[in-house]
Amino acid sequence: MTQSTKWFACTIRVPRESLELTSFYLFELGAQGIQELEGNIIAYFSDCEKDALEKSIVSVLDSLKSSGLPVISEKIALEPVPEEDWHAGWRKYFKPIYIDEILCVRPPWENVEQHIEHHVIIEPKQAFGTGNHATTRLMLESMVSLRDALPDLVLDMGTGSGILAIAHCKLKPGSQITGVDIDPVATGNAKENAVLNGVENCTKFLTGTFNDVPDQQYPLMYANLQRHIIIPLLPKFKN
Repeated sequence: MTQSTKWFACTIRVPRESLELTSFYLFELGAQGIQELEGNIIAYFSDCEKDALEKSIVSVLDSLKSSGLPVISEKIALEPVPEEDWHAGWRKYFKPIYIDEILCVRPPWENVEQHIEHHVIIEPKQAFGTGNHATTRLMLESMVSLRDALPDLVLDMGTGSGILAIAHCKLKPGSQITGVDIDPVATGNAKENAVLNGVENCTKFLTGTFNDVPDQQYPLMYANLQRHIIIPLLPKFKN
């Protein structure tokens, strides 16, 4: 019998000016997703030991406070979350994201009335990449602004839900994108999302590491990864 994943939801009261940086460090700690709700950050963590996780989060908040960043919470709420509640949570809070009038990232249950050139439909499940995180949105904005210069051959490391690979295919039809992720749940989700968007023929998703990437030169690579993961890989990326 397969053991189910244990999830924890960490709720922190944070002022608006601290939301982005606090979210960044929670992702660095391993948060699989973050919701912003009524002045609270709710970060979801999986497969971790509760006491150790709580100590790590408190340490991050203390560091932010000592650096002068306002953080309202004097304590955090860390509670177990049934796995099915994770899916329900995403369905409730994942709303369409617009990049000018060029790109809209949305879940399949949200209808969009206004005219948008390209829709990227993401069924979030447990894979990182709904466009809500600041780094993902910044990459999407860069892709839109540089869409006329996007190459046809691209590698997407840490593809997650496949959001960047799919967006690239929408912005640059005829491209060939290889997405790689160490998590089979992510690559499975990415394949499903590619089908949802009708780009399964221009995307290929592999479960593995950089060592499993096909041996060829890529003019462009996306790597929306956590800092402690990406820094050791930089020499390999260069080669």
